Amino acid sequence: MKKPIRNYLKIVNEFINVQSPFDVEILGSVHYDKSYPIISFHTHSKLAKYNIVINAGAHGEESVAVRVLLRFLQEFNKDYLNTYNFKIFPIINPYGYTYNKRRNGNNQYGNTGFNIREDLLTPEGKIIKMLHLLG
Repeated sequence: MKKPIRNYLKIVNEFINVQSPFDVEILGSVHYDKSYPIISFHTHSKLAKYNIVINAGAHGEESVAVRVLLRFLQEFNKDYLNTYNFKIFPIINPYGYTYNKRRNGNNQYGNTGFNIREDLLTPEGKIIKMLHLLG
């Protein structure tokens, strides 16, 4: 059995506990060796003219972007809300993040998991795409 490298639920809790103007949402879960919730953060400023989507954690072995996003939320400048709305997906490959793997629990590559073709979507891609990016 594989040994986890990182604690996914611990980092999810760190994100959820950040005091920021973002709404947090659990979009759903993916199921591999266990259930992994997929979370997002978003803003709804009526002043905003532009939308920005940020994701991290597609490559589980590249964890620094996840930490950078956490810091971004911790130090968020509310003046940005005068111009931008944000949708942030801090870890889009929770299995890969946990086990320090590039691929998810189905051995699928995360970057191609958001393909236009429905049959090529990863479980993570389906959750994010159907609930947020297309909505």
